[in-house]
Amino acid sequence: MYDISELEVTGKDIAIGVLVCVAVLVVCFCAGYLCGWERAEDVYCNGTGIGTVSNELGQVGTNISNAEAGIGQAEGHADKVANGIESAKESAIYIEGTAKTSADIIRQSKSIIATIRKRGKENTPTN
Repeated sequence: MYDISELEVTGKDIAIGVLVCVAVLVVCFCAGYLCGWERAEDVYCNGTGIGTVSNELGQVGTNISNAEAGIGQAEGHADKVANGIESAKESAIYIEGTAKTSADIIRQSKSIIATIRKRGKENTPTN
């Protein structure tokens, strides 16, 4: 049906192909320029901005170390506070026991004093 010999590439076809390729390249170039690819050198800047980034990374490392030390100190302080609270609980329990014992002694003393006064009123000497 179709014979390859009938498909001949002429100079006109080659010229149209080249024009189409050039048009595509021009469109790509214009799109790149409009998108800002021509300013890509500002992004890379041949490493001139690396110094400030290095300084900032060093500062971040120092801050992390300081935070780590602060966390360690806070843990030590929390342990001291926990020990203080435990000691305060023990003291409170001791004081509570002492207060109960003291209240019992006072109650018994009042009872003894009341009994002595009662005897004193009943056994008054008669002269």
